Amino acid sequence: MAKVKGPPPIKSLFFQKLGSPANYSALIESAPPDSVSIVKFQAPFCRTCRATSPLLDRVAKQYPDARFYSMDLERDGKAAGERMNAFYKSKGIKLMPYIEVFYGSECVDQEVVPPRGIELLEQRIGAQVDRLRAAASKKGRADLDLLERLIREAARRERPGKGKSPRPEAKAAYSSPSSSKRKRSGLEAFLARGAEAAARPWQARLQGQSRGAPRRGAPLRGATGGRRKGKR
Repeated sequence: MAKVKGPPPIKSLFFQKLGSPANYSALIESAPPDSVSIVKFQAPFCRTCRATSPLLDRVAKQYPDARFYSMDLERDGKAAGERMNAFYKSKGIKLMPYIEVFYGSECVDQEVVPPRGIELLEQRIGAQVDRLRAAASKKGRADLDLLERLIREAARRERPGKGKSPRPEAKAAYSSPSSSKRKRSGLEAFLARGAEAAARPWQARLQGQSRGAPRRGAPLRGATGGRRKGKR
């Protein structure tokens, strides 16, 4: 008896297949707090899922900051298919495609999305992506402010401001013989490495000149050597 083949899988360039309920749980539990994830529940035998798939791909293409995944329900009679079927029932999924939108590990939206509901889903995904970008921008500004503050504090420790007398403890630290041997902080070491890297080309250039590298223009005064000592 010939084996009956089911419908072909739904192909997508943007939705990554999770494959099992265990992978789904691991994805949600390990999702970074500053991430947006969209999970699509579909089935190869669902005509609405096939009609909606290219439309959802267009939405996914517009939001590269989000991550897109899919779960597929198979009617193959195998153990994996039975586990997936039980998983769908446990989530109460009766109509497909069923979409879940996560911000971090928090589910912020879940609904059935037919072709006519694509525009509404796109707006909801866009709202979460804007929220993600705003949080990233705020964090970037906070990190920049912190770096600027550390640089100012390091500069203040190294050299007091002009016209201002340093505090007694700072003055004692500068006058102490052991002050030159104090350990530099991570930021100070970073700035020192940057200064050394910037000076390397000039050091190499000076070394090349000292080894007899060709020079341009007239020689410097005294380059031919001093006056020889001898009898007049």
